Amino acid sequence: MINVQLGGNISTNVGGLQTLRYGNIEDHVNGLEVVLSDGTILNFLNKLKKDNFGPKLWKLFCGSEGVFGIITRASLKLIPKKDYKSTYLIQINSLNKSIRLLKYLRNKYFDNLTSFEIIFPIPSSLLFNENKNNYNLIIEIQSNDNKNYKNELKKYFSSMNLVINKREDNKAKSWIWKKREILVYNQIKYNFTEKFDISLPLDKWSTFINKINTFTKNNKEFTPYFFGHLGDGNLHCNFKVNPFTKKNCSNLSKFIYELTIKNQGSVAAEHGLGLKKNNLLKKYKPNKNYIFLKKLKKHLDPDFKLGKNKLFKA
Repeated sequence: MINVQLGGNISTNVGGLQTLRYGNIEDHVNGLEVVLSDGTILNFLNKLKKDNFGPKLWKLFCGSEGVFGIITRASLKLIPKKDYKSTYLIQINSLNKSIRLLKYLRNKYFDNLTSFEIIFPIPSSLLFNENKNNYNLIIEIQSNDNKNYKNELKKYFSSMNLVINKREDNKAKSWIWKKREILVYNQIKYNFTEKFDISLPLDKWSTFINKINTFTKNNKEFTPYFFGHLGDGNLHCNFKVNPFTKKNCSNLSKFIYELTIKNQGSVAAEHGLGLKKNNLLKKYKPNKNYIFLKKLKKHLDPDFKLGKNKLFKA
């Protein structure tokens, strides 16, 4: 048994840079032990891949942000690590080309394609001192074959006239992924502090971005700073708001959330709702779904002791 602290990760159902290949953390859970608000310990631990001996009740606690119970132990499944990996930093000039490239690589390499990150023009220009019209992609392939996929990729990228700014093979300390880390810190450095963590179906990205471009063109107080996991549909929509007023921030939030819902997206993709966004379930989920959730909460935690004001207001 390995002693690691994963309860918080499971209760927020985190994803990350390789969700494209591995999914969210709930995809690696076989069972849980949880403690309810009255102290009852429920043992749902399991090592079986196939088990339909009743519904998997432990799944209720994945992504629940602790409002139903506290996760104390987890049974996880592990996946063997591939022998080789190559990470590419690629310059490209449009979102649509990026989407076509993702579809091709996903079809060609399937689970060997572990990461497909996109960095939009403004953050790209700040991160790499580039022309403000360029996008950057971080693509990672993992394989047990050390040669063939690299040669194939080189030919394909060349045929598409893509600029390969850097390639790393089996790097323990990656310059490319370090840049991706700095990208996040740059949000604060350059005052892009209004953050929206959304996800969209792949076929809705272009429509969504076109609407954003029109919105920011007509509302100069909002400057976008977008990046995300194109491979799994997760887009980090961050903005600089100038002047930074409560009214401007409220107008921006309303626009982003309604546009996301209209395009069959999620307004909380990767990090849950927490305390700041605990009004969104009631506002944007069907009323029957919301009522069911409240009833379940009342059944499992009748005194509302756990996760107060998480997901929804107590």
